[in-house]
Amino acid sequence: LCAKGQYSNTTTVCEECPIGTKSTVYKTECEPCPAGQYQDEAGKSVCKACSSNEYTKPGAGDCITCIGTVSVTKDSCTPCTDTQYFNKDSNRCVDCEAGQIPVGQGQACTFKKDLEGFDNLSKTPTPT
Repeated sequence: LCAKGQYSNTTTVCEECPIGTKSTVYKTECEPCPAGQYQDEAGKSVCKACSSNEYTKPGAGDCITCIGTVSVTKDSCTPCTDTQYFNKDSNRCVDCEAGQIPVGQGQACTFKKDLEGFDNLSKTPTPT
């Protein structure tokens, strides 16, 4: 019988579960970590959770960080809509206030009239 983090498909030899998987005691095979979890070490019995702005596919050895987007599900990032910005503090898409639009690659909102004569992304004067 094998210890936690190991498996055996024979009766005599136990092997460590590979990265991206886990195993509880007495298993004949390792289970992949589910979406939203990972395992970056071999021979483990549990998977680690990704943070709120990260995701994974099942069987992952690490998490992928969502930048400027929000992780709606544990296995993908979904971009903010064209009326939202990404709030770094809450790691979520937040609706802009009425009359505002996202600027700075979706990192903040401003009123459209405040952008007249400026480049939307850099907020530098537009050449004439």
